[in-house]
Amino acid sequence: MLKPELNESHPVTKITIALLCTALIIAFTYLGRAVVIPAIFAVIIGIVLRPVEKFFNTRLRVPRVFAIFITVILFMLLISGLIFFITYELTHFMEDLPTLKKNLLGYFGNLQQWLVSRFHIELTTQQEYIDTATQQVASNPVSIAQKTMSSIAALFSAALVVPVMLFLVMFYRVLFLNFLLKVFGEKNRLTVAAIIADSKYAMQGYVAGLFLEMITVSVLQTTAMWIVGIRYFVFIGLITGVLNMIPYLGIMVAGGIGILIALATGADTQHILFLILGFSCVQLIDNNILLPRLVGHRVRINAFFSISGVIAGGIICGVAGMFLAIPIMALIKVTFDNIERYKPWGELMGDTMPRTVKWKRLHWPKVD
Repeated sequence: MLKPELNESHPVTKITIALLCTALIIAFTYLGRAVVIPAIFAVIIGIVLRPVEKFFNTRLRVPRVFAIFITVILFMLLISGLIFFITYELTHFMEDLPTLKKNLLGYFGNLQQWLVSRFHIELTTQQEYIDTATQQVASNPVSIAQKTMSSIAALFSAALVVPVMLFLVMFYRVLFLNFLLKVFGEKNRLTVAAIIADSKYAMQGYVAGLFLEMITVSVLQTTAMWIVGIRYFVFIGLITGVLNMIPYLGIMVAGGIGILIALATGADTQHILFLILGFSCVQLIDNNILLPRLVGHRVRINAFFSISGVIAGGIICGVAGMFLAIPIMALIKVTFDNIERYKPWGELMGDTMPRTVKWKRLHWPKVD
């Protein structure tokens, strides 16, 4: 009996190979995330900082090694200043934590009474649910402590590893580019060069626009909270600006944190409504003015793939994966757009909607 030969051009074979490669990449990323995540951050930051390094090297005639070193130092100073400012605001917030906890417990007591009067859930039943949930959380304190220490260790490790990797990525940039050009062969040289150029253009515009968007949203949100009269308005504005870099999901988390802080500081219903209105106004300005002009013209990925990518990135690599989801998807889309047979996938990831209805011009009757 003759066995059917494996046809690599068959659609089923192509899909199977693509799914297998995707699964292997996800498994490799998950298992090696301690190295992969800092490396991806270094590559993206290196692409963004290339104009700065080029300015020192070509305009100011600084030797290339020193130009890269100065660029990395300036980047570290910028990030350190941002972290210091956030930590400073967080310190003031933590000083009033006992008062905030007391206010939240008061709101929680009112919520319990509302559940009793509205849904007839007795306080003893509610307490049983709370005790059960508390026991489940505290049942394995060693595991919680290990996860906490692991997160702190990963944070410090990234803070030390990323600058070193960033310097090496910028130093060996030409070596990496030549490798990509050679590994795909001479016949694909123009396609690979186009992908590299488009990726550079997309990443530099996206990250720079995202940083400007973060600062603008932070200022707008801080101003709105100050006008409303919410305490810790600077802290809420910073949280909103940083979390806004996570598409769609970040602003909802920031809004929830802002409302929780407002309740803890004794804000009444009127202040909460104004707080929600302030968040809504800032989000409208961001979605309709800031995002299209600062970010949208470089990276156009529709909401379905954006949300799916952010969730998948969070599952695989945690918070860092959520921040990296959109840049990685942008690189994938650029690759698809430059390869003829994968262009439909690039269109699927984009946000350009085809016209499905052709409106005809209405002819109104003439009135004499």
